[in-house]
Amino acid sequence: MNIKCDKCEREFLLESEDIKHRAIDALMINISYFECSNCKQKYITECVDQYILKEQRRYKKLSDRNKKLKCLNNMKVHSDRLKLKVIDLL
Repeated sequence: MNIKCDKCEREFLLESEDIKHRAIDALMINISYFECSNCKQKYITECVDQYILKEQRRYKKLSDRNKKLKCLNNMKVHSDRLKLKVIDLL
């Protein structure tokens, strides 16, 4: 997949082996991310902690569409907060 870096605006090819995984044990968070091949800007693709895992299990059990949407929104908000917390730790 071709990606254009927001920072240096250079395009680069992103392959599955370019995705890095890191656990931040002190915060009990697992992160997946990639870096721009030119300027090394980091892009977080996934940020998961115990709350997200619990909500994912709950989401799978839900049948009501509105409750599913609310659950997804809660996970998105929480995940965005996690990203802000960990971006400088990468």
